[in-house]
Amino acid sequence: MPALSVAAYRGSVLAFAEAYGEVDLELGVTATTSHRFRVGSGAKPVTATLAAIMADEGIVSLDAGIGRYMPALPNAHHATTLRQLLTHRGGIRHYIARDSDRAAAGGAIDSRTYFSNADILAVFIDDPLIAVPGTKMTYSTFGYTLASIVLEEAAGTPFVELLQQKIAAPLGLASLTVDAPRRVIPWRASGYGRASQVREVPPVSGVWANAPANNPAYKWAGGGLVMTPCDFARFGAAHLAPGVLSRRVLDTLLTVQVPDSSPPLGLGWRINRDSKGRLRWHHAGGQEGARSIRISSYRSPSPPTRPELRVTCSRRPSCSPTRCDIRDSRRGPRPADCGCVRPFDCHRGGAHMTRRSTVQKARGDSKIWWTRTSRVGTKSASG
Repeated sequence: MPALSVAAYRGSVLAFAEAYGEVDLELGVTATTSHRFRVGSGAKPVTATLAAIMADEGIVSLDAGIGRYMPALPNAHHATTLRQLLTHRGGIRHYIARDSDRAAAGGAIDSRTYFSNADILAVFIDDPLIAVPGTKMTYSTFGYTLASIVLEEAAGTPFVELLQQKIAAPLGLASLTVDAPRRVIPWRASGYGRASQVREVPPVSGVWANAPANNPAYKWAGGGLVMTPCDFARFGAAHLAPGVLSRRVLDTLLTVQVPDSSPPLGLGWRINRDSKGRLRWHHAGGQEGARSIRISSYRSPSPPTRPELRVTCSRRPSCSPTRCDIRDSRRGPRPADCGCVRPFDCHRGGAHMTRRSTVQKARGDSKIWWTRTSRVGTKSASG
């Protein structure tokens, strides 16, 4: 990889930060910890945290139909809730071949110019639902796009400003911003991919190729943010204990909403335990020219104030939240009273989970996240 940047917080203290390689191969710019990297789907926990804060402030309801805030939406979406959108249960599709088709009306979605939310919604909002909202978990970045527009409408404030007001400023994330290609964003790393994977004439020589220019304005909320690894890890550390984020907000985010997913899903976070039994919440990301991963975890299976990992029922709306002890795939969870929690395989992710475990052992209790363009790796929070 051209560059790797890593950061780790222990509690509220930055314990490690280092950068390796070059963030601009053409100009020979050495990577530093001040460089901002694209975090891909690492943006999803940020948007979910924003939604949880706004719900706690009474600006928006996570469980009301979004038609309350956007009555002009197609009827199929009116009863969908923010909670469903943020847990991939809104019935909205993910990417399809048409999205990258340069011959399609409007061209490939990464190369379009978006002048309004209407332009963004036109990408997917009229497509058929792939499931009845609330009945099935199907990963969808567009679900996060819709959620961010709902937040805008509820607050009467653009999503970019909400990020600054309620996430970046309170948590001290000075580098957090949206990845707008035409803006001059200081310290933004360039993106790269393997030259061998580029199909064009004449062939691209050498090991690395520039990532194609793209405009992620249609997915800022779910895959279009940039920040330094230090700030990425600092964001994860803020979820270790109540502070700027209240206990109510943390409970909203870290309560398992979809227990039969692998790993189980909270609001914006994947939640399970590592091979040593330590509770962790994490999310990876990837886009053209970049990869990232952030993991927040406790240093022992039983921290002094061990949080309860609560599970909400995904099959019976009338079922009250139940408590569950998430264990590894060989043992499965303790069944909830309603019988809705089935054993799930916390490690079915396979290779990427194994790699994380390997790095954990190499670096002790500190956790990680990385990206590729610069492959940003930041060890995230450990407390």
